[in-house]
Amino acid sequence: MSRNLRDFVRENRHAFDDEQPAEYNWDRIAGAVPALGGKKRSFRRMYAWTAAAAVLIIATGVYWFTQYKPAEKAIVAGKKTTNDIRTLAPEYAASAEPIYQAIERQQKELKSLSASQPELYDQFIQDLATLDSSYRVLKAQATKSPNREILIRAMMNNLQLQAELLSKQLNILTEFNNTKTDQNEKQKKYSSL
Repeated sequence: MSRNLRDFVRENRHAFDDEQPAEYNWDRIAGAVPALGGKKRSFRRMYAWTAAAAVLIIATGVYWFTQYKPAEKAIVAGKKTTNDIRTLAPEYAASAEPIYQAIERQQKELKSLSASQPELYDQFIQDLATLDSSYRVLKAQATKSPNREILIRAMMNNLQLQAELLSKQLNILTEFNNTKTDQNEKQKKYSSL
């Protein structure tokens, strides 16, 4: 069949070649094929969209970091963890309760003392958030693991570390505030002379 068609085209070639397609057909074909001079995509337009997307991403990131502050929420979550050990291992609840209370009390003290030093407070929050995230990982593993005893002990150690860290942070902040107060008194003394 294809041989017959080929022969027919060869024999009647002159009948096919005598007419030309209309000019508007060539314009449509040239417009559809970029290599024939159709629409060229503008790189400026692409860069403009890329720049707009970058600005949107940066603005979203800045908003998230300035407004959301997940580390601060991790510190305030100390009260929520009170039931963690009670539900996982009731035998440890009695020894965990004083640690939870100490952490809560120290967090409140830290927040009140650091009102004059927000950047120092932010650093303290980040340090504590690291320990808190480790605690949450241990808790998640303890709910699924057959070796819960080891993970519960690790959770208790983590809570003790959080309490110690808060205690050290309070000492640092107290010393910092005392040093600042002493410097202010010395400046007042010299300025009055």
